[in-house]
Amino acid sequence: MTGVPETEARSQHEPRPTTAGSVIAVFAALTVVIIVLPGGVTGAVGAAGGVLLLAAGLVVAQTWLVTGGVLVQVAGLALAGLNGLAPVSVLLGLAAILLAWDTGQYAITLGKQIGADGETMRMEIVHAGATTLVVGVTAVIANGLFSLVTEGQPFSALAALALAAILLVLTIRRRATSA
Repeated sequence: MTGVPETEARSQHEPRPTTAGSVIAVFAALTVVIIVLPGGVTGAVGAAGGVLLLAAGLVVAQTWLVTGGVLVQVAGLALAGLNGLAPVSVLLGLAAILLAWDTGQYAITLGKQIGADGETMRMEIVHAGATTLVVGVTAVIANGLFSLVTEGQPFSALAALALAAILLVLTIRRRATSA
């Protein structure tokens, strides 16, 4: 007994990310490493470094580290793409990166607001499912557009499309959090 009333002790929680969101984020980031392997070791090493940064961000509850890990994964994915990774794999990797970033950020936010031990698993699974659905549909549309429009065009066209999608998501996210 610490002398602190039980209700007060419950309201003071250590701002740690939630477990479910952290597991989903790390799993999605590890998936990126597997996706980029056919594009060469350099991309896979970059993606693995991104996993470590993302995981470190989750351990210390710092969103900037999670974002940094995701950006390192994007660099690894780009290297793999430049080394011949199939455009569909690049889109799948990008989708997994966005899922890792979104769920990692959400796990930290929920951990700070509710606490890591709060009942958030259902909410996080629904959030991850919705993110997967949006990112998946976007990837399918992007792949279809790439196939129709860039027939015979270089890989840089897909890379530009992927970069535009990342910037769009980051802009939307920034405006949503500042509103």
